[in-house]
Amino acid sequence: LRSYVGRFDYNAYDRYLFQFNFRVDGSSKYAKGHRYGFFPSVSAAWRFTEEEFLKDYLSSWLSLGKFRISYGTTGNNSGVGRFEQVETLSQWNYIMGNDQIAKGFANKKMINKDLTWEVSKVFNLGLDLGFLNNRLRTEIDFYNRLRTGMNRPSQMSIHLTGAYSAPRANIGDLLNRGLELNLTWKDKIGNVEYSVNLNGAYNRTVLKEWNEFLSRGWVYLDMPYHFLYVYENNGIAQTWQDIYNNTPQGLSPGDVIRKDLNGDGIIDGKDKKAYPNIQRDRPTTTYGITLQAAWKGFDISMLFNGGLGRKD
Repeated sequence: LRSYVGRFDYNAYDRYLFQFNFRVDGSSKYAKGHRYGFFPSVSAAWRFTEEEFLKDYLSSWLSLGKFRISYGTTGNNSGVGRFEQVETLSQWNYIMGNDQIAKGFANKKMINKDLTWEVSKVFNLGLDLGFLNNRLRTEIDFYNRLRTGMNRPSQMSIHLTGAYSAPRANIGDLLNRGLELNLTWKDKIGNVEYSVNLNGAYNRTVLKEWNEFLSRGWVYLDMPYHFLYVYENNGIAQTWQDIYNNTPQGLSPGDVIRKDLNGDGIIDGKDKKAYPNIQRDRPTTTYGITLQAAWKGFDISMLFNGGLGRKD
């Protein structure tokens, strides 16, 4: 990996903040002509509580106020093997005349010479607020991240069998959009310092592009990536009569009954139901609380967290 990194910072009156970053990354994992990527980013912030025309109105209750905005790109080459884009040979036996076996070599794999960096394009809006001499701090962030040219193993053809496997390719675009909230109270009572932090985040994914065949499953355009797609249950069979009253499923009393959603008298993959608000891999919503206290060199901390919107 070879990288060139640069940064430019500008700070005016401690109120107007600007930063420009650039990086050029080159990876030997890719074939020549596709090894380098340019990934710039830019950010700006405005500390509006430092403005003279606002201080008289805000200083009595607002200690800190900063608005942030940024946009940037980063490259990802994870998942690509060191020699995945290099042609390699494996030993192969050939049958010649007179049924003689001759040892030789054959290409071991297929290579996608056009494979290149997966790129993440991130837009972020943020607001930092401090109240009561910054004893109460609030951070609110909205982000929109688009992953383009996702680096994924390809299928290429359902007829590809035998010694060859399909090469990796830049297959699809995935959008991540979410909101994050961080709320902290920090104060002191006598010799006891304490803090309480509340945090929460909501994230939603949407698959925007996919340049390969999509079979019925957990990946579908304009839906969350790996959304829940399952049979719907209709209770548990208590008696044989419960089994007779439902679509034939090869059940016994005590088994879960599946709903025949399309009403064709057969339970198969066409009876699965999509749940677009539930993900299989990770929660859509996370939240937590952190409690800390310190007294004369002794400290204690407690952390509680949880998640919603994930089922498997």
